[in-house]
Amino acid sequence: SGISIWTLGWFLYHLNSKTQIKLFSWLIATSLFIETTVIFIQSYRGVPSHFNNSDPFNSMMNGLLFSVMLIFLITISYLTLIFFKQKKMPISQHYTWGLRMGLLNFVIFSISGIIMFAKMTHCIGGIENGEGMALFNWSHKHGDLRIAHFMGVHALQIIPLLSYYLFTKKIQVINFSILYFLATLSFLILALLGIPILG
Repeated sequence: SGISIWTLGWFLYHLNSKTQIKLFSWLIATSLFIETTVIFIQSYRGVPSHFNNSDPFNSMMNGLLFSVMLIFLITISYLTLIFFKQKKMPISQHYTWGLRMGLLNFVIFSISGIIMFAKMTHCIGGIENGEGMALFNWSHKHGDLRIAHFMGVHALQIIPLLSYYLFTKKIQVINFSILYFLATLSFLILALLGIPILG
């Protein structure tokens, strides 16, 4: 959540409307604060914070988590639209498109998070047993929706940073963004088919 707030604050700096900046800032900060609070409470109670409908209280907390993440997604979707509509940016064209494509990839692959909540699991094709790849803990036996989710979330940092430090033309940013999209889409399809990336 801290990385997301820092990243989106960096994005909002480039908007022209102070009213929009205040609105987006409030919605982003509030939704992420509630998400973090729910996760903290459930962790303190020693129960899973996600996909937990084991009793009425846990169902309520899981529903609250989904609700605030939906508000967050709607907010970022509208922010993405604003970035495409705003023609004048105080930054270079290729960097502008880096921000736009980072946001767009994030919004598109938020579908992986929605699928996880719908299925109440991130593991497809088998039962999660807690064993996975080192560091990330992604399943090496079944499809794992967290990979596409990770790629989508961090498109917010990866594409803009490369567009600022490495790319010098708009077409370079767009081409890389398309490749990034296709790679993430491949991970999502593999997960939905129940195929592990190292299977």
